[in-house]
Amino acid sequence: MARSHPSMTGNLAGIGEPNRPTGSSAMKPVNNPSDWRAPLPWEIQFPLYPNGPTAWIEIANAGDHLLVRDLLRTTGAPDVDTDFAYWIDDPQYDPTDRLLVRLGNQLIGHVHILHRTICWSGIRVEAAILQDLVVLPEFENSDCQHQLLVAAIAQAQDDGALLVMQRARQGILSREPGWIRCWGHAVTQASVRDVLAYLTPPKKTGHRQAGLHVRLCRRIEMQELMAIYRMALVDQCGLVWRTEPYWQWLLGRKVHDQVLVVERSSKRGVTSTIGYAMIRRDRVIELIVLPGFDKASVALLLRLCRDVIERGFQTITLHLPSDHRLHEVLVTAGGCYIPGIDTPSGELYLRLIDVDRWIRFLSSVWHQRMRSANLPRPYKLVFEMESQMIGFTLSRRGARIMDAQDAAPDIRCRRDDFDRLLVGQLDLQKALNSQRLSVVSRQAETTLRALFPHTLVWQSPIDNRVGF
Repeated sequence: MARSHPSMTGNLAGIGEPNRPTGSSAMKPVNNPSDWRAPLPWEIQFPLYPNGPTAWIEIANAGDHLLVRDLLRTTGAPDVDTDFAYWIDDPQYDPTDRLLVRLGNQLIGHVHILHRTICWSGIRVEAAILQDLVVLPEFENSDCQHQLLVAAIAQAQDDGALLVMQRARQGILSREPGWIRCWGHAVTQASVRDVLAYLTPPKKTGHRQAGLHVRLCRRIEMQELMAIYRMALVDQCGLVWRTEPYWQWLLGRKVHDQVLVVERSSKRGVTSTIGYAMIRRDRVIELIVLPGFDKASVALLLRLCRDVIERGFQTITLHLPSDHRLHEVLVTAGGCYIPGIDTPSGELYLRLIDVDRWIRFLSSVWHQRMRSANLPRPYKLVFEMESQMIGFTLSRRGARIMDAQDAAPDIRCRRDDFDRLLVGQLDLQKALNSQRLSVVSRQAETTLRALFPHTLVWQSPIDNRVGF
């Protein structure tokens, strides 16, 4: 089913909402059948430069796939020849999820909107993930990329997404308003031989340790991988909810070189799978074990190091959540952290589309946090943001925000820091120390810490185009 097309008129500037194009950049119907292009339901026109030529954004169709592939090749997108066809086979794929920028007969820009369900503190949330946002090099200094982002956010909003996520390098999104860099992804790298020397006990060889056995995964064991992955979703934020068709497509993409599983043998001789790891070249792109089995992750790392040496690599790199204990293992063995901005996969950014819906949708999460902190309900916090008073109300019926111009403020902060609070990406202590955020009472600070803890947001690289 084709996605609904965004209505690009009006100005929705507000909390967490994109500024949609108006005036000369607004929607313009195309009704002329004699035009060299096929008739489209809508298009956005905008000048590439002040007083420069006019380009337009339009929705793609199945006939544009070859043009898009050639554009991705030209702009240096990774693995286009091997991976592009697999994305067309994505169970949720629709050609109209791609937006194109044209200048005359030339295709100069593109973005692919992936419609995904992500898990956020035990709640499933509709999200849009932007992928392959590319512009021809000669137009990188134009308004093309900004207009593509605005159009993609509007499309995602019309499709019901609550937030937009994207991996980006070189701080591209840091120049765009409303985007929040996520805290939670870490990359560490170390010499394979140093890691083996650190982990391998003297006079012991083999892959069996304390009843653990590591081996290659068989395709028929996909259900066990699904069960382990879903166990990891309970308290995580940002992980993609994977259905069985999605898992089949993901494993069929062959973005990984191999999948390893670790088994635990009981005293009765019964074995059960307690974790798995996916590796691509010398990079571990996903490693998940069941809670309480930390030794299983070490057993997987030992086997991965040996396999990496057999492939001829000298280092091993982990792309895992920042709180994963294996990062400490690599650093202790002489490795180092690599800043996300310097990695091929880039850093993860998000942007809230509709703050009011986000707050209402996560009502059960706010209630659970208030109960855990033994705080009373109903409760109201008044935020003063740039001379605007916003009330955050939590009652037994749910959570919502409303205008509170006549109320006394409990918290003073910037608009972008309010968005960071809502997604757990603001370090409250640092914000208080730097006076980016101020509170009027100890009770308000206690409530703020209970409702909006610093949250780890992580998403596996294999759910996007990997880039390495």
